[in-house]
Amino acid sequence: YAEEGINGIIEGNWDYVFQSEFNGLKTEEPLFWTGSADVLEKYYKNNGTKIGFGQCWVFTGVLISMLRALGIPSRPVTVGFSGVALDNDLKIDYEEKNGELVYPDKNNFIWNFHVWVQASMQRLDMGTRYAGWQEVDPTYAKGPVSHRSIYESEINSTDLAYFYAAINADEASWNNGTLLRINTNSFIVTPNITENEDIFITRSFKPEEGTNEERLHYLNATRSLGVEVLFLKQRRKRSIKNKAEDYLLINPIEPVSIGDPLSFVITMKNPTLKTLVFRLSLKVNSVFNNLTVAHVIRNSTTTHTINSKQNVDFYEKIEFPEYKSKLVSSKTLSINAIIEGNGETFSFDTQMITFLTPHIKLEYLRNYKGECEHGESSISDSVGDQNYKKHDNASQIAIKVSLENPVSFVLNNARISMEGIRCDRRVYKIGRIQANDEIGRTLCLTCQRSSAIKESIVAFLISDDLDDVKGQTSIGLLQ
Repeated sequence: YAEEGINGIIEGNWDYVFQSEFNGLKTEEPLFWTGSADVLEKYYKNNGTKIGFGQCWVFTGVLISMLRALGIPSRPVTVGFSGVALDNDLKIDYEEKNGELVYPDKNNFIWNFHVWVQASMQRLDMGTRYAGWQEVDPTYAKGPVSHRSIYESEINSTDLAYFYAAINADEASWNNGTLLRINTNSFIVTPNITENEDIFITRSFKPEEGTNEERLHYLNATRSLGVEVLFLKQRRKRSIKNKAEDYLLINPIEPVSIGDPLSFVITMKNPTLKTLVFRLSLKVNSVFNNLTVAHVIRNSTTTHTINSKQNVDFYEKIEFPEYKSKLVSSKTLSINAIIEGNGETFSFDTQMITFLTPHIKLEYLRNYKGECEHGESSISDSVGDQNYKKHDNASQIAIKVSLENPVSFVLNNARISMEGIRCDRRVYKIGRIQANDEIGRTLCLTCQRSSAIKESIVAFLISDDLDDVKGQTSIGLLQ
């Protein structure tokens, strides 16, 4: 990503629309990969030429597969609201302009989430104190750096600064040179290897937000890096006085399924002893995973007179047709509200809302003897070798696939990608899915039998209208 021209395994692509071919091969959308085996095999079958396409979770999965094949323990780490501060100052700056927050520096921004690798290694170059978990980010070609260095705030290299900013950068919001607010909302998880759930590991990187220990942790990091922190007094405490708490609030938004209307409430407050006239600017945008604006969905400005000590609620509703064509793969909207009066920005508030998608239900049909769809191999179709993969210990299984909570709109050109730990990946053309249709298709997979490894199946559905619909099930031993 950051070092273009590297002849890696898979090309990164963060565009909204993906080209159908790359280096003469049919491409896959990043969300459609269900595992790393096909990525590596397609790369190998293409004589070591880079294939398309991936994003951070794909790069991470490929690197983990390679490390584990070498016997190196490794796992994925997912950071929510991950900072990127490529100028190594450990802060992300926003400017309030025309009713929304923008990044003035393209090297500093926030990912909605970001994924990298933790790998356990000795550090003969640094000593045993820094052995154990190492942070490695294949997206930006950063690391390995010692996890202990991050935990101890020993930030003395550009790679360490990159990782520290990802988990604990200060986000500073500005208006005409005035510091309005500082916050960081990152959380860090890794999968539980025994259960289908995440383990929160934030405290293994940094102290709890809002504590003196966290502020000392941040200041030690800036000092060890040699960074002069602007507005040091304000930055010593992230919970500095925020005018939004006094004048403006976007109330918490309940989870919303894609296809349903989005409703939210904005509360304007006048805590003073006099009547005030406010101008309320509301912008609702769809955003990419790096939280930059994809499309403007709503942009309005209204004027309101608020009496002394009065709170007034404003109810907003965005119907599905208004946001449907403007959503991108993140399925996330940014809601920004700013109130001004007499040429002064009183306060602002912002919230992110990510729409809920349906869930794929996978049911293992044990001893099934009926008909089922066999799908296609993306590898054989891409490289023209129809018979390269055969197993002497193969067994065919059947999985019934259906949609839980199907959407209220039509999905065109739907495809399902499905594979297992020891089951070859197959791609099934589903076609047009009508509104509220649960699908109910029976799909076949070819798996290798094992008396020791419990099988687990994952599936992803994408279409022209919706992607990132997924499901998983464990089916036990296949003997």
